[in-house]
Amino acid sequence: MEMSKILLKSIFVCIFILISCGIAAPIPAVLFNINILGGTDVNINWLINTNNNSFVELNKNSTFDINPPTFVDNNFHYKDNQHGQPNDTKSENQIDIFKIYLLTTVLLIFVILFILIGVSVALRSNKKAHKLLKQKNKQIEEQKLLIEKKNRVLGASLDKIHYQNKSITQSIKYANQIQEALFFDKKLLKTILDESFILFMPRDVVSGDFYWFSEVDKFTDKHKIIISAVDCTGHGVPGAFMSMLGFNLFNNIVRDGVYEPNQILNKLHRGIVVTLNQESTQNKDGMDMTVCVIHVKQKIIEFAGAQNPLFYIQDGKAKRIKGNKFPVGGHFVRKKQEFTKHIIKADKPTYCYLFSDGFADQFGGNENKKFMTSSLRELLYEIHTRPMSDQKGILKEVTNAWRGDNQQTDDILVIGFKVDL
Repeated sequence: MEMSKILLKSIFVCIFILISCGIAAPIPAVLFNINILGGTDVNINWLINTNNNSFVELNKNSTFDINPPTFVDNNFHYKDNQHGQPNDTKSENQIDIFKIYLLTTVLLIFVILFILIGVSVALRSNKKAHKLLKQKNKQIEEQKLLIEKKNRVLGASLDKIHYQNKSITQSIKYANQIQEALFFDKKLLKTILDESFILFMPRDVVSGDFYWFSEVDKFTDKHKIIISAVDCTGHGVPGAFMSMLGFNLFNNIVRDGVYEPNQILNKLHRGIVVTLNQESTQNKDGMDMTVCVIHVKQKIIEFAGAQNPLFYIQDGKAKRIKGNKFPVGGHFVRKKQEFTKHIIKADKPTYCYLFSDGFADQFGGNENKKFMTSSLRELLYEIHTRPMSDQKGILKEVTNAWRGDNQQTDDILVIGFKVDL
């Protein structure tokens, strides 16, 4: 509708221009062939000059005396000296120049029509572009509404996740309180062995590693101190379940009077298999651990290990006793597997270290690789003469510096004690 109005206005303007040209405007400068009426037809070339309303002769073979024509009078007179020779007898004929005005008018109309067509095409293009822009704006508005809807849904989902995360976190913290209440206070070990430390760094709020120690028959010749470092399958909540199961089983075994380290592991293995029904299920959860039993009066240390070793130092010499190459629970449930007991004489100062694999498996350093057990043994040997409290601090600083910005790989447990009977 808007385009039609503009086109009508353009037509009225063109009509006004045509009328103005026909009345007042001079004839454009155009070259024509004019036929002479009356007598023999002669083609004469003329150029109409708009600057002074005169005709300029282009054919030099004839001379003419011309009155300028207009749209009102479309005839004019000429004088002809035939064959280029002067002649006293001159004749006058009229020349019809109507063709001049007709051709000029047609040309002007074509120019105006060309302009109108250009304007029409431009208006159509503009209308099409406007329509396309409108469609795009509509699409953008629809997308905006869709995004706002998705944002509302996402916001509700995030609120739900936040609530669930908060609830889970509170539950895990509560589980940590239960675990801490169940486990022994680390400081109690110093009341049994003054020169000792426990470095315990869970990866998560709750831990799959745990330590166990006890003192039995204290005031008799059978006085014993039992110390163990245990690494359960997994970490976090799954590891915490296993650690609490193992801790209770350990308590019951020692309470039943089993004090030999290898027998403790055998009983613990059987307890895990039965409790988790591993003989009839695919469950393979278990524990890697070390157990030391110090016989105070006899000045000996008994050791048994499941996967993990005992590292100790006497007279400045570092030694390592490997544990058996199978864990407690999880594997070999249908086979008779007995853990091995090792005996160490402790008639001289002996520095003993039990640990899980968390310290050695921590990624870090310049090349972002594992710390490795060999590096841990070297570090323990380097610092073993330092006070036990200092050793704990050094170990913590080293693993933190080694880890850097990396996430802690696993639970870390290192127990150190000096036997000087």
